[in-house]
Amino acid sequence: MIKQLETIERFNRAITNDAFPLKEFYINRREDVPVHSCLSSYRRDFYKISLISKGTGILSYGNKTVNIEANTLIVSNPNTPFLWKPTNDEQTGFFCLFTSSFLNAAQQQSNSLLYSLLNGNEFVFPLSKSTASFIGSLFNKLYGNAQSEYILKYELYHNYIQIILHEIIKEFGIIEHQTYNSSERISKKFNNMLESLFPVSSVNTELNIKTPQEFAELLSVHVNHLNRALKEHTGKTTSELITERTVKEAQSLLTYTDWSISEIAYCLGFKHPSSFQSFFKRHTNLTPKKYRQSILSLE
Repeated sequence: MIKQLETIERFNRAITNDAFPLKEFYINRREDVPVHSCLSSYRRDFYKISLISKGTGILSYGNKTVNIEANTLIVSNPNTPFLWKPTNDEQTGFFCLFTSSFLNAAQQQSNSLLYSLLNGNEFVFPLSKSTASFIGSLFNKLYGNAQSEYILKYELYHNYIQIILHEIIKEFGIIEHQTYNSSERISKKFNNMLESLFPVSSVNTELNIKTPQEFAELLSVHVNHLNRALKEHTGKTTSELITERTVKEAQSLLTYTDWSISEIAYCLGFKHPSSFQSFFKRHTNLTPKKYRQSILSLE
């Protein structure tokens, strides 16, 4: 059976059986979640930041398995399925979930380092005791505000999340280069724009930026200049980068949703399912149907 896309509401129901009215942000204490919970590696539509104050567990993602100890922060994004299994009964700390729409578009552009951290390939951050204590106090304030009736608490959520991420950047020395050449700047802007299109979370969504020309226009550069900049900085053309990301998204949708192949084709910007099938087979050597069957055979 195809795994459904996991939303914040579905996540909350799975661990608490409670209806939860908010769809964009959720915070809870880890000790309030049943310790036996072993969350399946669903494809999710939200980011998750977890502070492991006490307790141990095993985190699996991609082809990696990591043993997690106390005083660890875990940052996960919608593009990477995760599997968490606690290995002892004492589990304390906090976790919060938030969607892409919670991340204000203007903030994504102005705080590109924070956005890159959330969407990067580093997920596990062992903390010093002092940093873990400070981040724990921030989560505690976040949790307290979530229980309040303060009408501007969403703004506080944004602020606390940014402070938590800045603490990770300070602790691990993740400092963005302050000077970029032209190709680096364009490449970074292109990558942020490309990643902002994904993941596709609804069959009613259609990619509205699909071609190198459309990206170039939004970046206010000539398409040839964009192509040269990306080739210089990444070794790949604009078309190759768009294609790679589209294939990756297609594979995720075939694996983690029960959408029909036609629905996937349309939401990825293909006018005809046959065009999508040809595209997918050309880049994976499998038809979408065969790819989905190969995934199901592994379960």
